[in-house]
Amino acid sequence: MTPKDVPVFIYGTVVDEKYEPIPSVTIFIQGTNRGTATDINGKFAFQVPKEFHNTRIKLVARGIALSDQIKPVSIKNKSLFIKQIMMMFDSFTGDIVIIRR
Repeated sequence: MTPKDVPVFIYGTVVDEKYEPIPSVTIFIQGTNRGTATDINGKFAFQVPKEFHNTRIKLVARGIALSDQIKPVSIKNKSLFIKQIMMMFDSFTGDIVIIRR
């Protein structure tokens, strides 16, 4: 197996400002649908497609009521561990609309 045939994974954890894990956050490579969601412990892992090996990508973390986080990372021919992606909860400043039937 040559170095470019070795599977490359991105692993990591998503936390809030109190360092509590956040489940169900979508993690993906910007401009693609390649990614995964965090588990109940805020952890994620996914395999990086070969076309992104030896490139620089933007990893996006997106969740409901959370501000998107974009993290530039360099993908080499080895797996990458991201210690933490910290996300902040959005503060809602708009009007509340109640719809009744």
